Formats: sequence, structure tokens, C-alpha cells
Amino acid sequence: MHCPPAIELNSSATTRADSAAVRFHGLRAALASVALLVACVGDPPPHEAALHDGQAELAMGNAGLALAQFELAHQIGPAVPEVLAGLAVANLELDQPATALEWFDRLEEVAPHALDTELTGKRCDALERALEEQIRAFEWASAVELAEQTPAAAVCKSESLSERSIRAHLGAAGQAREGGDHDEAVHHLEWVLAERPGHPDATLASLGWLLQDGQRKAALRLLSEALAQHPKDDRLIEAMVELLESR
Repeated sequence: MHCPPAIELNSSATTRADSAAVRFHGLRAALASVALLVACVGDPPPHEAALHDGQAELAMGNAGLALAQFELAHQIGPAVPEVLAGLAVANLELDQPATALEWFDRLEEVAPHALDTELTGKRCDALERALEEQIRAFEWASAVELAEQTPAAAVCKSESLSERSIRAHLGAAGQAREGGDHDEAVHHLEWVLAERPGHPDATLASLGWLLQDGQRKAALRLLSEALAQHPKDDRLIEAMVELLESR
């Protein structure tokens, strides 16, 4: 739309005789300028309006309403970083960490620079919560994959995430052991022991495999290393006594 220049409020007409008619003329000119400006600016594109509404709702704590607006913005407009970030955060607020994680990963693909400190923190929170969901559901293979192979796993490092990863591998080892898959069980146990040397659960689970294979010295060495890390662990002490008495 071509917009002619707005009417000057300080024109000669407004500086003439200070009469009611002239003041009224100035008021009409001002109103005409405002109307012309509104017509020129117009409403924002629908996807931008939806984005702004979503951000406003999210700021007020209305994650459900925010998500609806972000989804609308994503459906009718380009996948701009602000929309992807909104989708990720809104899903996280609605306790949908797995879905939130997918949107965070998508955001990294489109605009990795947009993942500032705050969004990275929320992304790691989504990873931990999604991992916890898999663990509680005993979905060990999915939990291990989530902890190791997702894009977020490459940037998220914390003690709590490490603990969840260990739980996932221990669960996968137990599942493999029950299924008779020796190599798979050993793989997961070795991962835990590499991540956390002397881990009591991984050590005790590994003893069975080692003794079954006739590797008594290796079992004794592994148990000694674990006791050095956890000298007051009753389970390790009991296992050492039994191992020594079985000579």
C-alpha cells in the first residue's frame, strides 16, 4: 500500500489565528494522520500474531493456550526459531518431555544459535524427565538409546543424568541376563563400570558372569576394586566373604 506523507500538525494552518475553527481543523488533521498510519501498518501476518499470542500466554503460565497458538503458528507459517522454542517449552510445561525434546532437537537443526543458556537448561531438563519416564516404564532399550544417542545427550551433562543413564544400563543388563544374552548383559555392565568404577550393583551383577565363566581371579579383582570404593557396603563385604570361603 502506497502511503502519502502524514499531514503536518505544525503547518501554517495551526499557527494562524487562535480560533476554534482552526483548532478543530488541526484535530481533524491529527485524526486523519493516525488513521492513515494504522492503514499503512495493518495487522501482522497470522502466524506472527499466533506466535505473539503464544508467547504472551506462556509468560502468564497458560501453557495449554500457549501450545495451541504455537501449533497454529507452526502450521500456517515458517518454522522460525521462536515458534520451535515455544513448542518445546510449552510441551515441557505440560509434562510432555519426550515431545518437548523432539522440538528442542528440531530447533537445534534449524537454528543452533537460538539455544541459549536458558533453553539449553530446559532441554536438558526435558531429557532427564523423558529418560525417567522410560525407566519407570521398564523400557530399558529405549532409555539407553535416549541417554546416549539423542542430540541432547551430547550436550547435557549432569550428575542426575549420569545416575539415570546408569539405571538404564543396569536395567538393560538385567533384561539381557533374563533373556540369556550374555554378551549384551556384559556390554551394559562394562559401560556402567567404565562410567562409575566400583559401582556395587554392576560389580555384583558381573560377579555371576565371571564365576560362571571360571574367571575367579577376575571376579576377585573386580570385587576388591569395588570394596576400595565402597568399603562399608554390606553386600560387597558379604560377596567377598563368600568368594574367599569358596576356595
